[in-house]
Amino acid sequence: MFTRLYMFFLLAIMAGINKQAAGVLGSPQETIWNKRAAYSFVKHSVESGVYHCIGGHNRLMEPPLSQVPRELFSSMVILHLLVNLELDEQVKNKLVADLQCAADGEGCYSFFAESTLLPADADCTALSYDALLQARIIACKDVFKPLIAMIKNVNREGIIEVYFNQQRHGRIDPVVCANVLYLVNLLDKRDQAMATEEFLYRILQEEAYSQGTRYYPSEYMFFYMVARLLDFPLLREKFAPLLTEKLLKMPPILQDPLDLAIRIICLKKLGLAYDGEAHQLASLQQADGGWPLCAFFKKGRSEDFFGSREIVTAFTIKALT
Repeated sequence: MFTRLYMFFLLAIMAGINKQAAGVLGSPQETIWNKRAAYSFVKHSVESGVYHCIGGHNRLMEPPLSQVPRELFSSMVILHLLVNLELDEQVKNKLVADLQCAADGEGCYSFFAESTLLPADADCTALSYDALLQARIIACKDVFKPLIAMIKNVNREGIIEVYFNQQRHGRIDPVVCANVLYLVNLLDKRDQAMATEEFLYRILQEEAYSQGTRYYPSEYMFFYMVARLLDFPLLREKFAPLLTEKLLKMPPILQDPLDLAIRIICLKKLGLAYDGEAHQLASLQQADGGWPLCAFFKKGRSEDFFGSREIVTAFTIKALT
């Protein structure tokens, strides 16, 4: 009898260890995915320097474009998503190093490592500072100068613009607005960006995100950035009911792992069930631990799309953790 109980206890321990290694999503129905392999995929890509974006002519990234010049955007996104999870310390340090010396004289960030290829923008600047704050590399006081620059960089309606460069004046993207608004609220400057906040609410109310935005081809990226704002109680009270309504009326996602991952993150933020989506997303994990490539952003009004398996995998890790 003792031997039987001992064997049962030992098997239970081993099952727990195996689940931890595989990655178990704690929801009513357990979702198994290979968490260790997913992190290893990101770690190998970053350490070998192949984690930067590639280009394509549609959301499936087919046919592929020539290699994109080295960009910093991937470092910003991966660090932003994974820095507070189980990201390898060496990987974290590599991503931080990519960003620490990349700001221009005004403290703003560009998409490309070579800043002459594209001027600094509010999207990269807000995302970089968010990631560095999460990594505890900088303090809030280090962000005030670029934040004020973003708050003042508005159109006639007071809506925050994408680029600081006057030659690109007038370019607005709701995803970028929501990204900046998170930093605005984090540093307690909400009253200085109310026009942008109301603009976002109208976009959500009128479903003006339905075809994606200027720089982001999927409506789910807009949902993601708005869902982040729910971290702030006043914005949760304002946005959560409408975001819930709009998210739940979206059609089923078939095979797009990035949209699935972002949908799960949003559902979790809203306290809603996500079992079906989690199982579907886990089933798309590939043998090397990563998830399939799909487009994350695009080059303005053109049909040039960009993305990486590493970005999709980072969103997926966040969704399933």
